[in-house]
Amino acid sequence: MSSSLLREVTRLTIAAVKLEGRSVAETAVRYCMSESNVKITIHRGLKALAALIGRETRT
Repeated sequence: MSSSLLREVTRLTIAAVKLEGRSVAETAVRYCMSESNVKITIHRGLKALAALIGRETRT
């Protein structure tokens, strides 16, 4: 699976919050997004990753 299948901003927000442990507020400031948009982007990105993983395990 290639992470390039996700938009760059999605990868960056997931990495910042979920891997680096940064807060949603800090990530929002860093990437000029609202806090709500950071949360939505992470949610949609993780959902897309789950779908990609699901497809790969079925093939």
